[in-house]
Amino acid sequence: MCLKILPGIYPKFLTDLKNLYSSEFNDYLFKEKPYFFVGLIWHELVFLWPLSIANVYAILTGKSWFNTTCLLYGSSFVTSMAAILGDMIGSGKFLIRPKKSALLARRKLS
Repeated sequence: MCLKILPGIYPKFLTDLKNLYSSEFNDYLFKEKPYFFVGLIWHELVFLWPLSIANVYAILTGKSWFNTTCLLYGSSFVTSMAAILGDMIGSGKFLIRPKKSALLARRKLS
């Protein structure tokens, strides 16, 4: 979605990596970008990443609120995964097997 709005903002190797992942593993969430998935990505960027940084700070300094922030992170993560798995199971798209990677095939030959 952002790639269409702001072309050229991401390094080429990151866009190539995303395209390789999408094609090799046939990940419909990356290809179709359903609205709930885009919302979950924004949720991770705005809430979970800063919370992770706060958790690292709490570990390093021994803060007492570390357990609370871990609980917040865990409950948010489980809720996000429930939404993703619910969509995958409900749509039946998770049954699609990934294509055999050419990189893995070459690795087995050598």
